Amino acid sequence: MVFFVSRVHRCAAGLLASFLICSITLQSAAVETFSDALARYHDWKHSGSMWLLTTPEGANLLQTDPIKDFPVLLRLHSDFFDFNQAKSHGEDFRVSASTGEPLAYHIDMWDALQGTANIWVRIPNIEENSRQQLHLHWGKADAISESDSRAVFNESNGYLSVW
Repeated sequence: MVFFVSRVHRCAAGLLASFLICSITLQSAAVETFSDALARYHDWKHSGSMWLLTTPEGANLLQTDPIKDFPVLLRLHSDFFDFNQAKSHGEDFRVSASTGEPLAYHIDMWDALQGTANIWVRIPNIEENSRQQLHLHWGKADAISESDSRAVFNESNGYLSVW
């Protein structure tokens, strides 16, 4: 799967800079077992993994400095995600790092009938030439939404706009 990210403007020290990542490749795979770090998600019925690839097979990120607190767009589709397993508006959807740390996310669009969703996830650190695992969790009846656009696109993180 290849996910496209449009322009994201960051403001640092009063200067406006524009970053453009043409594509970030995510590979999906099933999660076999939970580690101790993921124990907080033991009540979720379903889980999966996606891989953020900055290797030559993916985005081929060649920079020397890591990208910090960058919003990445995940696009879910019914070809690889069963929307019937989640709540109707994605209220029970969560994303965590490989360590089990919850990641800030914003559900921009969730259409279970059409089988599509757009979810922005703030990745704390994107390293060059790496393969970073993201865990997806869904299927918890009593979960309430934690979707938070301000946590993903916060001015304190330097973001002015995304389109």
